This record gives sequence, C-alpha cells and structure tokens, in this order.
Amino acid sequence: MSQIPITREYAAAVGDWCERVENRSLLLDKFAFPKIWGDGNKENSASFWSLMRIASNGAILLQQKAADLERKARGKNVETEEKRDRLLEEARHCRALSGTKTGAGLEPLRPRHTARFLELLRTAYPAERLRILNGLLEGRLAINLAEGLIQNAGIMLDRIFGLPFIPGSAVKGVVRATALAEVRQNPALLKTFARVFGTAESDYAQKGDLKDFSCPSGLPQTLQGAVVFMQAIPTNEAKIVADITTVHYPKYYRTGNPSDEKEEGPLPNTFPTVERGAEFAFPILLNRLSDDITLLETAERWLANAMEQHGFGAKTAAGYGWFTDIGKEKQRLAFPAAGQESSVLVVSRYS
Repeated sequence: MSQIPITREYAAAVGDWCERVENRSLLLDKFAFPKIWGDGNKENSASFWSLMRIASNGAILLQQKAADLERKARGKNVETEEKRDRLLEEARHCRALSGTKTGAGLEPLRPRHTARFLELLRTAYPAERLRILNGLLEGRLAINLAEGLIQNAGIMLDRIFGLPFIPGSAVKGVVRATALAEVRQNPALLKTFARVFGTAESDYAQKGDLKDFSCPSGLPQTLQGAVVFMQAIPTNEAKIVADITTVHYPKYYRTGNPSDEKEEGPLPNTFPTVERGAEFAFPILLNRLSDDITLLETAERWLANAMEQHGFGAKTAAGYGWFTDIGKEKQRLAFPAAGQESSVLVVSRYS
C-alpha cells in the first residue's frame, strides 16, 4: 500500500502523510488517498482515511480503528501471514494519519473571515437592500454528499479556510420550494414570487412547476429575479464530524436477487457532516432590477420559513439540515414571564 502520491519537494513541505496540511478543503480535494496506486492493490479504506483527516473527531476514530486492526491481526481467525501483515500495515497508516493537524492555525481565522465578509457586505449595500438572517443548526448538516473526489463523501468547503458553507443556489432552491408551496395556497402571491426568483418560459410549460398558473399580468414569462441569495456561511467554529449510515443489504441492492439477502451483513459507511450547534449567516440582497423593498421583506420571510420548515442539504427527512432562526428565538425569549430568567443566550446552548 502506498502513501499519498506526492513529490519529495511536496513531502518536505507538507509531511510524508501531508500531516502538516491544515486546510481541510486541500486535504479532501487534492491529498485524498486513491484506492489504487503504485502496486495495483485496491485499498478499500482509502475513503475512510481521507475523510477522518478533516473530521474534528477523526484522530480518535483513526486511533480506535488502528487498535481494532491490531487486535484482529493478533486473532486466531487470520488465515495467512500475508493477511496479518496487511492488517498491521493498515493500522500503521491509521496511526500515522491520526496526527494530521487540520485547522490548528486556521480555526481562529475562520469566524474572523466571516465577520469581515459580512462587514464588507454591510458597507457595500444600504441597510434597506440587505438582510442577514442568522440560523442555529439544530441537527447535523450534510451538504454536497454526491460531489467531491471521494464517492458519496463530499462536503462544501471554502478553498482558503476550509469553512463549510451552503451554496447560494441551494439556499435559493429550498426557499423557492417553500415559497411555491405558499403560492399554491394563495395564488395572489404569484406575481411577487416571479419578481423575487425570476421565471423562464419552461416554468409555465407542461412539465414546469408553474404549469398550473398563467403568467401574471404585466410580467414577461422570462424574468430575472430581483433578490440575490448568497451562500450561507458559519459565524462560529462549525465543526466537521464523521457520521455513519449503515447499508444492510449492499449485495442485494446491486443485484436485486432476493437470495443474496441471506448472505448479507451490515456495512457501515462514513460521511462528513457539520455538527449541530453551528451558526450560519444567510445574506440576501435586493439587486438593481428593483427598488421595491417589499420583495426583499417577503423573501426574508420565505427564507426564515425554509430554515425552520424544510431544512438544507441531504437527509432532511431524517432531521439533518434544520435551523432555528436566532433572531426570532431572541425576540421570543427577550421578555420572559414574571419570575422567570431570560434565556436569550440560546445561541450558545451547544457550546
């Protein structure tokens, strides 16, 4: 089994195992372990190793994995010396990788980067054209699982600081779905919907999601939206942790043969998530196409509803990606009933 394929010059700078690389995005995108390298052996642990290095709990899990492999190598069920050596070699890899120092120098810079970005936004745009909602992540966030170098283990990470983020396109898509559900209940909102998000002729076509509506009077079918949905970025540490989903019938899922179910065993798969308790800023702004502030106010309400009623990313039906609007929570708790203490510090309940 080979280490990450890098030149001697790279190794001198980043370490033989890239253990000195602090940027999580760089580790996951460039220094991920290939399953097949050099000697032609297929290494099924490659994805696990690469993912553990960017997870906050990765070092502990790698040490546990190493101990488990060493225990198996000493066991009576190891048929050959070759298998014993392979288990011990994998254990050595796990222990070497557990020393990766992701984020050691970047952690204090990450929230400062977000704060500076939001400050620049407020400087560039008048207050009446900008809204920033703050959401507290109530369950873990799985975003962009299907992309990345590692199959089914992707995550959206800022390339400089390794910050997890929710793309603006994803934010707009969820908010649009939330708004569309309300439009179906109240068709009078269709014109506002079209002006906020924009529309195309295909939206009103037979397979479009506005096929049950007619284009609002006075508006063209092809219309550019007046509200910009920017990427949502964390304002605190936003830890990345390894989560597990267990596939119980992997062979049956591949073949569809019912007889394969009798020979199956659970197969745990790890994937990266943002830990609950992270706080994200969701900026939206009114662009130059309109001066109608009510469009921004309506989009802000739809965004707040999307955060709390739909969630972002994958596995939302299982509780992932749901947020609490911190602004609403502060307002609710700012004036406690007589004899009760205020809980306005709800934003740090997971710290």
